[in-house]
Amino acid sequence: MTVKLAAPPRVRARRRYGKLVAQIVAADGEWVRLTPDEVAPENEPGVKQGRIRQAAKLRGYLVQTTFQEGALFVRLQKEGASC
Repeated sequence: MTVKLAAPPRVRARRRYGKLVAQIVAADGEWVRLTPDEVAPENEPGVKQGRIRQAAKLRGYLVQTTFQEGALFVRLQKEGASC
């Protein structure tokens, strides 16, 4: 039996959402339309919404999301609104 040292293959490239969160913040409370491929490609809408919420929360923001007509819409959460 031979033993080889090898790292497992990377299945997916790591996604980064900092630029998307920056666009949402720059919109200053207005709705931002994101295409399905921009957030969590090949996943269902609920996963996409969760990923963008998590990315915003890591940066200190709360966001509202809705998935309509095949697109994800996101805006900053208004102060005092419940999650």
